[in-house]
Amino acid sequence: MILRELAAHLPGAKIIGSGDIGFDAIEYDSRRVRPGALFVAVPGFRVDGHDFARQAVADLFKHGQDPIEVIKWKDVYALLEDAIDAAEDAANVIERIVVKHA
Repeated sequence: MILRELAAHLPGAKIIGSGDIGFDAIEYDSRRVRPGALFVAVPGFRVDGHDFARQAVADLFKHGQDPIEVIKWKDVYALLEDAIDAAEDAANVIERIVVKHA
């Protein structure tokens, strides 16, 4: 399968970069990832990436950084939050596919 085919089943999915990247397995356990596998972060298995993103934004305001730098990093973390949401959507679709074909 290629990434673009998977993304076609994810409402609002946006691929940044090449959608022609192929994969032959999907892993949610980072210890099992191997070449050719697509890693999907699934919230709630161990930790939720949203927690990290929120904490990172909170930390920006704790350390008295330059306001311009804070704004830049806040935008980066907002994109990270979007990526986490997209990964969660992908995990949900993958789960439905696995259940359907089990």
